[in-house]
Amino acid sequence: MSPRQANTALGLGLGLAAAGAATAAGIAADRLTKSRKKALSTLTPRGSYDHTPDKELVVVATDGVPLHVEVDEPDPVAAHPDHPTVVFSHGYTLSLKSWVLQRRALVQAGYRVVLWDQRSHGQSEHGSRESSTIDQLGRDLHSVIAETAPEGRLVLVGHSMGGM
Repeated sequence: MSPRQANTALGLGLGLAAAGAATAAGIAADRLTKSRKKALSTLTPRGSYDHTPDKELVVVATDGVPLHVEVDEPDPVAAHPDHPTVVFSHGYTLSLKSWVLQRRALVQAGYRVVLWDQRSHGQSEHGSRESSTIDQLGRDLHSVIAETAPEGRLVLVGHSMGGM
């Protein structure tokens, strides 16, 4: 075999090997993607995060920003009068939807649940840049509690920014 033929054969062999490797990588990636999609669909079936609250309202913050609030009441059979109201405050860039699994479990266990979208998040209106402070979030939470659970015991649950 001449050097030119050997180079051509080597080039052809390398080309076929590269094509085979690319095909194998593509098949592996496709299988991994399908496997992940299947796992995710099992963990989060369609519609599993949809929730219809018993009550939706708007609470106006001390600086005039409308805040979206949802309230879930327990089934009268499951309700416990000694249970506190549970108020959820979500984290940064989230919304009250992040608590859907907890809200369902607590309502089913007989608790009254209040959730709210913090200013500039979810369905609440945007506040000014100057009003985007932790102190104002505290005043917002106070407004939500005063409107939805002015009396009785309550438990506050917060995540990230909602825990400040």
